[in-house]
Parts: sequence; C-alpha cells; structure tokens
Amino acid sequence: MAEFAGSLILEILNQNNLLEDFYEAVDSDNLGKVKSILKQVQVSDKDIKEVITLIENGDLD
Repeated sequence: MAEFAGSLILEILNQNNLLEDFYEAVDSDNLGKVKSILKQVQVSDKDIKEVITLIENGDLD
C-alpha cells in the first residue's frame, strides 16, 4: 500500500474473517498478535508500523 489506508486494511481483515481477532488483539494490547494478523493478510511493514503507532498512542482503541 502506497499510503496508509486504515479502512482498506479493515476491509481486508473482514474479508479474511480476521477483523474480530484483530480487534481482540488491539483491545488486549497484544502487539505481537496484531502484527501477526496483519502479516497474514500481507499488509506492508510500513503500514504495520503505522497501525502499531496508532495503538501505542491510543488512537486505535
């Protein structure tokens, strides 16, 4: 993904039945699981870092 596209990531997670798992990982601050889920759907490392930053800053809760 050329630029960060949170909505697109959520759509991809939903299409792969991983959206609930993703939100559970976010809610429990399990960043390792968040990364693993995002890698499963081939989210770029850059976008994964952006998502992790949002979680750490409390902007994705």
